[in-house]
Amino acid sequence: MEGLLDHGLRDILTRVGGVDRCVSEFIRITDRLLPARSFTRVVPELLHGSRTPVGVSVGSVRNSVCEAFF
Repeated sequence: MEGLLDHGLRDILTRVGGVDRCVSEFIRITDRLLPARSFTRVVPELLHGSRTPVGVSVGSVRNSVCEAFF
């Protein structure tokens, strides 16, 4: 899917410039509550205010789910 990047590529592309917002990969939601580490493994930027090291905003497909943990 166009626009979905892993955290390494998000970091590289935002350092280069020209990107003002990023979106994470999908996190499959099931009938079980996922531990916080499931979200931070895919979107480590959640631990830093949902921003890349250069300050670009990172959202998830369902950011409200992730924000419930942080």
